[in-house]
Amino acid sequence: MNILLIQPFITLSDVSTLQTEPLGLAYLAAYIRNDYNVEIIDLFALGISKWIKTDNKYRIGISDEKEIVEIIKNKNPDVIGITSNFTSYAEDFLRVSKMIKDNFSDILVVMV
Repeated sequence: MNILLIQPFITLSDVSTLQTEPLGLAYLAAYIRNDYNVEIIDLFALGISKWIKTDNKYRIGISDEKEIVEIIKNKNPDVIGITSNFTSYAEDFLRVSKMIKDNFSDILVVMV
């Protein structure tokens, strides 16, 4: 079974806010890697130089739906886990979840 764990892009009003690596996903991947094929995709880190201004906030990371869909297609997962480090990122978390379900309705999506 192929499991893809995703750290979403984030939207911030204060760009000096520290975003950390997705340690929860790393711990989970380390725990299940002997039984499953697991990979982590950090959309925030992969697109750290991609800033989009939205109203009075900044979206940082890969947030283009076509680009995210292409990444997922190339990984061919059976299950996708998505994390949200903080409740303030819940909107981005839900946005990525919707993108995935709209394009991959047959893939199980879990909240990590």
